[in-house]
Amino acid sequence: MIDKDKIRSIDLAAFCQNKLGMKVVHDIGGRVYFLSPFRGEKEASFTVSRRTNRYKDWGMDVTDPNSHGDIINLVMAVENVDFKTALKHIMGDFSRDDAPKFEPLEEKEELPGIVIVEERKIKHKSLISYIEHRGIDVDICRLYCSEVDVRFPYSKKDPDELYTVIGFKNDSGGYEVRNSWMKRSTRPKTIRTIKGDVADEWVVFEGFFDYLSALMYFGVEKLMMTAVVLNTTAFLGSLYPFMAENKMNWMYLDRDTTGKKKIEEMKAYGIAYTDCSYVYNGYKDFNDMWMNGR
Repeated sequence: MIDKDKIRSIDLAAFCQNKLGMKVVHDIGGRVYFLSPFRGEKEASFTVSRRTNRYKDWGMDVTDPNSHGDIINLVMAVENVDFKTALKHIMGDFSRDDAPKFEPLEEKEELPGIVIVEERKIKHKSLISYIEHRGIDVDICRLYCSEVDVRFPYSKKDPDELYTVIGFKNDSGGYEVRNSWMKRSTRPKTIRTIKGDVADEWVVFEGFFDYLSALMYFGVEKLMMTAVVLNTTAFLGSLYPFMAENKMNWMYLDRDTTGKKKIEEMKAYGIAYTDCSYVYNGYKDFNDMWMNGR
């Protein structure tokens, strides 16, 4: 009889590398970041926790059973096989060598991957240059973002070294942090809501630079409708019950496979929406158009 608990004790991060051929992009903060095996992408959105030995694909809808799970769930999803077949495949992979055993983090496991040290008004010249490069007026950016110093407690080089970045705060106190070379998030990661005068209509964006680009495009400092910045499309599915009650949802998602899939999901759920991505037809997203198409 196959020992399911023994299989689940296999180190999932090592399995992804050694057996599925997935390449590590980042290994920090108790998470190992990979490019998703479910689609082509340039930014790693697939993570394996070194605390729980489970995976999560942040680019998938949270209601998708393939978006998270253990080693067995992953093999079932990647190879499109049933539970018993997945067990046999995993055991077959390790028939000639010993499986790496999962050992959860003990030291530092409560430390976040990124620590916010200080927050202030955006003044740093390099950040201003980066904001302007993205086509955004600095004063508009200052309305919604701040300048923050961050450090990485798991850094092997210097865990106390500070990096100055743009911080976009979400509804739970976490941040999306950006500069010319960094694109990261602090915990907790969730959406950002900017209340508008029209509460029963939402304007939905994937990222905050898309939102800022829309403000520039429309020549306003704030939209009339309530704006929602997802920070990842993985959060969109959890908003469907609320969006279904809205009079309209104005969608500014990326013009990619995931964006199209989400629009089709909304249609299937009977959610009132307008796909506004035609505004940046020929470009990846709103900011890409605003940067390069003006």
